[in-house]
Amino acid sequence: MRVLVFLIALPLLFRPSATASTLDYDREELSGEYSMEDSKFHHVFSDGRYFITSVPNGQITPGMVSVVFSNGLDWTLERNGQAMAYDSGDYLFQTGNYRFVVLSPQSRIYAEFDFQIAEVTVQSGFSDRAETVILDHSYENGAFRYTFENGGSFSANIPNGGITNHGVQIKTDRDLICLLTKDGSVIRYETGGVLTEEGYYHMRVISPMAIEIPDISWAADSGESLDDITQEEFERMLEELGNGWEDDGNPLQSLQPGAIYQTVFSFRILTGAARSLPVFNVPNGFGFGMVTLDGGEIEPSGMNYHRFTRDGGYLFVLRDKSGQAPDQVVTISIDATPPVIRLEGVTKGYATSGAVTVTANKDSLRWSAYRSNMEITPRDRYTESGRYTVIAVDGAGNSASAGFEITYTPPRNQILLIILAVLLAAVGYVIYSRRNMTVN
Repeated sequence: MRVLVFLIALPLLFRPSATASTLDYDREELSGEYSMEDSKFHHVFSDGRYFITSVPNGQITPGMVSVVFSNGLDWTLERNGQAMAYDSGDYLFQTGNYRFVVLSPQSRIYAEFDFQIAEVTVQSGFSDRAETVILDHSYENGAFRYTFENGGSFSANIPNGGITNHGVQIKTDRDLICLLTKDGSVIRYETGGVLTEEGYYHMRVISPMAIEIPDISWAADSGESLDDITQEEFERMLEELGNGWEDDGNPLQSLQPGAIYQTVFSFRILTGAARSLPVFNVPNGFGFGMVTLDGGEIEPSGMNYHRFTRDGGYLFVLRDKSGQAPDQVVTISIDATPPVIRLEGVTKGYATSGAVTVTANKDSLRWSAYRSNMEITPRDRYTESGRYTVIAVDGAGNSASAGFEITYTPPRNQILLIILAVLLAAVGYVIYSRRNMTVN
């Protein structure tokens, strides 16, 4: 009987339990600050350890979600209450309710991060629901084509989730409804145009049935600039579009559009060195062919990702698992090291000779300088008295600052001349006074 009870209880003893692992830990509520630099949410513990997410805590999203953890953190993940494995930087795309429990064992603190990947309701006259799908690519005429089940399609010269050093061109069917954002802000884009500015791009693509509809994604009938259109306003435009079909008596209202599909197409353009790129994720449908660092081949961190732990020039050769597309080559320069400012003629923050020369260990830096809290033109050499701060920023955004003070002290021979001049003036004054003295 005891053996039977033990066997029944055995699965319960080894069932993954986030709550059990945090009984003697202190919980922290992390705000998840949004960073414009990498378009991600940074959740920082009180001990400085952090994790980075592509969505905020509590978000309901139709797209893929990734989480990157700093060194020194442990985590568990559940989907719909069931434990599942997760490697830092992987993409999650299956619908469901997710919960991360993130622990910092050294400080005995933890935090919870919840989100939901779900089909999103689209309030419009032609349908009230859009099915979120992850599309496989085909390769045609030098571009990756993504096709919905209802026939709508779009193409791009980069795979979904890719990073590139070159311009990106996207071509869409006219019947698709698209909303493109760059670093979190809606931007105007003409289909077939080339995007070249550095940043993180995210395009939501909705595919109704292949019927003629106004192309509201590229030009709003209301006259508003797409630069000012928010996600909520985009949803309102969809709703007005559907209502307009009914109010105007458009013959198209008699059609039954059927299913609507939507997907998310994301990519990043890098034009220079990157400072805060913790991980490289292989685009969906690809695998690593080769990874090199400063010309030497290295092993990637995982089957579908590589974590950047060292500065240098990385080269990634990506191979299409379907064998349709040629190898994709991505080069990324990682520079997370700030410049070092050198001050010549300074000891313990004070100038020793009345002049200070400023240099650094990196080229092509952007300099700024302040004297007594007033901005001045940066120079290589400073001689005027005052309290100075100089700041250097490299191309990747790493910065360093240094401060010093110049107290003007005249040379010794100048001091002696000044003293002699004062004495001569005093003697002269006395002589002059005596010569002009009158006796009453």
